[in-house]
Parts: sequence; C-alpha cells; structure tokens
Amino acid sequence: DDDDDDDGGGEEEEADVVEGMGEARSGDGGAADDDDGNDDDGNAPMMPVVDAEVQQELMEMVPEERLEAIDELLAQAEGKRKAPEDQDEVMGGHGDDNDDNDDDDDHGDDATGWFQCDAHQLRILQALTLDGLGRHGEAYPVWERCVAFVDARLPPLDETGVALRVQAALCAWARGTDDADGRVARSHAQRAMKDHDALFGGGPERFRRRYRRELELNLRPECKKNKKRPVRGLKVMRKLFPIENR
Repeated sequence: DDDDDDDGGGEEEEADVVEGMGEARSGDGGAADDDDGNDDDGNAPMMPVVDAEVQQELMEMVPEERLEAIDELLAQAEGKRKAPEDQDEVMGGHGDDNDDNDDDDDHGDDATGWFQCDAHQLRILQALTLDGLGRHGEAYPVWERCVAFVDARLPPLDETGVALRVQAALCAWARGTDDADGRVARSHAQRAMKDHDALFGGGPERFRRRYRRELELNLRPECKKNKKRPVRGLKVMRKLFPIENR
C-alpha cells in the first residue's frame, strides 16, 4: 500500500475532492456585496454561478488552460471584470465576436460581483490544479485563503474546514523540506483532527478511517529529491496524522 506512482493527480480524483469541499454549500457565504435591501444591482446573479456543471467543464480542461479560465472567472466573481455575453468564451471557446474590445478589462459600472461562494469554489479548483502541477508554493496561499473563508463564513466546526485543512497540510508538507513547512503542515493536520473529533468523536482513529481514501488520492507529484516527505497514502498518514495526536 505504501508504493505510490510519481505522477501528479488525475482529474477524477481532483473532482472527488472538490465534491467533498463545499459543493453542497453553494448558498452559504452570501453575495459578494452586503445585502442592504437595495435592488439597484440588476446585473448581479440571482444564484451561484460556479455550479457542478461549470466545475466539471473546468476539470475537463488541461491544467494550464484551466488556470487561465479560473483567473478569468475569479476576476468576474470579484467584480473586477464584466462577464462576457457568451460565457463559452471563458470556458475555452472563442466566438466570432470582436476580440479588440478590451474595455471590459476595466472596472466598468456594470461589472458585478458574484456570490462569495463562487470565488471560494474557484479557489479550491485553483489550489488543486497548482498542487497537481507541483506548484505547491503558489497553491499553499490559496488553500490558506479557502480555510480563512470557511472560518469566517461557515458555521463553527463545519466539516468543510476539516477537509480544507487536510489539503492545506498536505500542500505545506509537499511545498518544502525545512522545519518551518513541517510545522505549518502539522499545525493544519492537528487542527483538522481536533475539529473532526469535536464533530464526530472517535479521536484520530476515526479520522484516519474516514479520510484514508482522501489521503490516498494522487493529487500531488511525489518529490523524488526528498523521499522522507511522502505526499499520500499510509506514509503521509503516519507523518502528519499519527494516532497519538489527540
């Protein structure tokens, strides 16, 4: 069970993780702007935009194209750029509309932020993609932002936070070889186990049973230069999520 391939994560495994980290919570987090009772924002979406279908389309792209599409969608989600009339342009298609209209890159009057959960879902996909490419240094701040969103927006001890902290721990562990990265990884891992125990009981043993499959997913390439830093399977479970941590 300890023998792992050196390739990065597969699309199906990435999609499995996304499904477990907040897809069912698309209504949480509210809109990007506080609702003060005004209905003046006629361009604001009425429902979350980044639904299961959009996530599936993104996961079917090659990683580099996916990152570009996520960057474009994040700019729209945060109100920094207007959404094109044909959303297929963002999702990899390029229509016959004139391409020389760069005015949309400005923060126009009708550039409207989406729901905050839209940006959150996009960042999860972004972090997974960067991790899968071995770009852990870029992925880790994104995981941190996802964890911060859950802490600020979701109810206390929401299991979404446990799942995200597991990924943040694995990313920090894969990011480097120094003691600082190890401490950060263990801090996230310990918090994940602590919150899981508060939610479900059973201590580290139950956590390890419930998260064993997720820890076996092939989401990150193994570091060939540092065999002491396994990034999946039983080896990383023993390193970051030991039984004695309660």
